[in-house]
Amino acid sequence: EIVVKPTGKGHSCPAQIESGVCNDDPCAVDCVLADWSEWTACSASCGPSTRSRRRGVDVWPVGEGEQCDTNLIEKQDCITNECPVDCRLEGWSPWTTCNCKTKQMTRTRDILEASAGNGRPCPPRTGLKETKMCSPGMCEDDFDCEVTPWSQWTVCDAKCGGGERHRVREMTKPASKGGAPCPRLREVDPCNVIPCPTIDCQVTSWHAWSECSKTCDGGVQTRTRSIEVEPSNGGNPCSSYKMKEEQPCSSEPCFLT
Repeated sequence: EIVVKPTGKGHSCPAQIESGVCNDDPCAVDCVLADWSEWTACSASCGPSTRSRRRGVDVWPVGEGEQCDTNLIEKQDCITNECPVDCRLEGWSPWTTCNCKTKQMTRTRDILEASAGNGRPCPPRTGLKETKMCSPGMCEDDFDCEVTPWSQWTVCDAKCGGGERHRVREMTKPASKGGAPCPRLREVDPCNVIPCPTIDCQVTSWHAWSECSKTCDGGVQTRTRSIEVEPSNGGNPCSSYKMKEEQPCSSEPCFLT
């Protein structure tokens, strides 16, 4: 407050108001995230694939404001159809020699890869074999191979877990010239394919205790047991059983005579 105003060449009055900086820390501003973008297209039109979406930061945090969520990209699996796979066939086999009984020749082919999804399907089994008539004169003086009937199937070589059995037949007359060749003389068939049961280890009862190793001053006597059934197919192992036991005996002191 001015008490006396200056006059003439008197000094001017000093400033009546002073100001200073205070609370100069920046104001807190929370992070603000943008909305999620639309999902991208799936990475593949069929089979396993993914899609993603993103979001950005509209307002970055300042001071002690709430920080931004680091999850700015989301991914999820797409539900797509199985990819189409066209049926693939091997080439035709050579024509067989003329079957002089039927006057026909045949050739075959097999499926290398079955179709999947909406792929081109494989032909029916009848489409894997072709037949044509033999040319005139192919069977003159020709004799087909002749074989005996099939034998009985052998006993399966495994009781479970998948085994094999077979049957055979013998050639009684070989083919000559353009006669039909001999068919297969041996066939193998899977059998007893059911899984084998799990068998745990089985042990005997404990045998009698042995005689004490000493007659006085403390000895040891033992007893054992044996394996009756070995484990198989993942059964409980015999190592889980204790096969030998010991116990002290004749603990009374020896007396000098």
